[in-house]
Amino acid sequence: MEISCNQCNQKYHLSEEKVDDRRVYFYCENCGHRVVIDRKREGWFSFMPLKEELLSVTNLFDAVYLSFSKKNVLFTYMVLILFCIFGGIFALIVRGNIDFFGRHLLLSGFMLYLLALGSTLIFDLHLYLVSKNLVFRIEQGQSPRYSKFMPDLKIDFPSIFTVSIGLFLAFTILLFPLYLMKSHFSLVYGGFFSGILIIFGFFFIISAYFRDILIGFITMKPRKFRDMIGSLFKFTAVENLNIPLYSFFNALISGFLGLIVFIIIGSAVAIILWSATAFAAPGLTGGITDLSHIFNPAPEAADSVWSGIVLAIIFGSLVMLFIAAWFINLIQALAVTAVRIMSSNPGRSIHRGVLLTVMAATVAAAILAIL
Repeated sequence: MEISCNQCNQKYHLSEEKVDDRRVYFYCENCGHRVVIDRKREGWFSFMPLKEELLSVTNLFDAVYLSFSKKNVLFTYMVLILFCIFGGIFALIVRGNIDFFGRHLLLSGFMLYLLALGSTLIFDLHLYLVSKNLVFRIEQGQSPRYSKFMPDLKIDFPSIFTVSIGLFLAFTILLFPLYLMKSHFSLVYGGFFSGILIIFGFFFIISAYFRDILIGFITMKPRKFRDMIGSLFKFTAVENLNIPLYSFFNALISGFLGLIVFIIIGSAVAIILWSATAFAAPGLTGGITDLSHIFNPAPEAADSVWSGIVLAIIFGSLVMLFIAAWFINLIQALAVTAVRIMSSNPGRSIHRGVLLTVMAATVAAAILAIL
């Protein structure tokens, strides 16, 4: 970066790493004036925007293009398949030991709790890698290996853990003694820790509802945990109204595209079922208006019918998982793009008139709902 002395306009070239996120100074070699560079006061975000020009809400549609990443979609697809496999294995284990789990409900609940926490953390780590890939594609125009992001992940892991399950874990640990204290002491404990419980509960709700945007913010730049938490607080303080609005806009875009995909898939399924009932097995179905024979066919055709149904369910599930993988990437691409827009013009990326209009419309809708 280029720095000029305020006294004599002598120009100096400094590395971004030397002045990033800190306050530094040096003395001008020409006039001896003290030149101060305070990046902490230059902006709330404490990181450089990814683009020099100002971005607007219309740039959210860039995320639709970014979501069509073969590497990211296949990565998410494999994660979803692994979740389905391990979920099926867990269901089989529970089914085979239903009496044991029925007698030990507390242990069963604790195991399910740990499984849910682990799955959430793994999924959010996957979102982090997807977001890093999106940011790298925006900056460099390339889609590198995920191993390239491992050094950044080691730095950002405490922040990801906190946003993903850390707040909820702290909340439940503080709340769990209320379950164990089955006496009047539970009221004393609850009253003593009520303030902390409310604070943790509030931040957990915020992190859960805006998790995609917060993870997108974390991926912008690797920082130590203390610096990241400070930046997150500043980010949410400056963008207090913009974050919900961008989440609303993202929901509109993803919902509209999801509806289009649903209509296309539904039409395709209807055509396939009509073709199967009208042409493939007219003897079994008795025509397209009577489907009862599919589920009660002749004995000699039972194996073929059920084999076809099972295969259709399996391949249909794989197709739906692939669509879900793309949809997850679309939501995260919208979140990363929203963070880029907010970072290009902190606090002012959405015109105040739009903010007031949306707020007025929300208040009017709430009043009408109450009435």
